[in-house]
Amino acid sequence: MEHASYSKRINEVETELRCRMMQKTNRELAKQAGWHESKVSRLNIRDMATMFVLLEKVWETSLIREVARQAVESVLPQKKKSPAAPTDGDSQITMNF
Repeated sequence: MEHASYSKRINEVETELRCRMMQKTNRELAKQAGWHESKVSRLNIRDMATMFVLLEKVWETSLIREVARQAVESVLPQKKKSPAAPTDGDSQITMNF
């Protein structure tokens, strides 16, 4: 049962990796990684996905994950806070007609 659970998650991660890799050319990926272009085309995406899934618990508690989270937070636009609800201490306006 555990293997089936891993298998499903591995498929999901592999699909996500492939989708993200399609957003850039092999040449761009190779240049950013400092590799020869042929290395990108020889990558075993299934093996990468398997390792990511098996090491997922390690990533959840790692310093790398925290740094990545902070990097993403710094790039994303900040959410606007909704105005606070009035409290009893706030003054209310009374209108008389």
